Amino acid sequence: MIDNSDRATEQAIKTLGEVIHQRRGELGLTQEELAERVGEGVRQAEISRIEHDRILLPRRSRLEQIARALDLPIGVLLAHSGWTGAEAIQPASNGVSDDNATLRAENAELETQNEEMKATIEELWAAREDLEAEALNRVSGNEKLLTIFDGVEDGIAVVNQEASIVFRNAAFTAMVERHGADMTLTDEHGERFADDAHPFRRAANGEEFSLDVLFVGAGKREAYTAHGKAMTSDDGVELGVVTIQDCGGDACDEPD
Repeated sequence: MIDNSDRATEQAIKTLGEVIHQRRGELGLTQEELAERVGEGVRQAEISRIEHDRILLPRRSRLEQIARALDLPIGVLLAHSGWTGAEAIQPASNGVSDDNATLRAENAELETQNEEMKATIEELWAAREDLEAEALNRVSGNEKLLTIFDGVEDGIAVVNQEASIVFRNAAFTAMVERHGADMTLTDEHGERFADDAHPFRRAANGEEFSLDVLFVGAGKREAYTAHGKAMTSDDGVELGVVTIQDCGGDACDEPD
């Protein structure tokens, strides 16, 4: 049977991390929840390092925050950390011991901050690598799609939500160049489209349609059929696609 003195001895030999871990368990908190209680940008990873005694001498300000979050007197945590010993050193008559104790405490705190910074940098690098990998996957997927578009004989224009062209394939570019810089896309009667009726705007709005249009410019009027539909890029951007089909004077079939 363990008497009170044995319990006191058992409690005294606990590490700071063990004390925090035990108290957190008593309160039914996860490491994430404790980190939220502590606040001020504290992450679960820091709580984990402290509980596993990977931070040998946490900053006193951090211990005070953790003590408040755990509803413990700060002395309980200080008793299991390196701070008590540093503060208990009595100054010698010449003040050298006191200065040394202060320097040791400050040095230990700097080392702790350095370890925390290293851990944060590692987390940031890992997050950056994840983002870069995700971006490469998205670019790869979009480039494949644009390569497919570029190999299509019909003209294709991809527009954003403002109805501005963000991509056009080689066939569409050739159509535009044949009609010069002042080329205008009109309805089948040669009338300009109202802003909200323009094929690019309708595709940007997510409409699916087919209508006869004219490319007018450089003294030419060529008839085409425009097909529009919505598209979502690999990175989740809502776009519109307008396919300009050259029917060669015949009725155009709607694309698949």
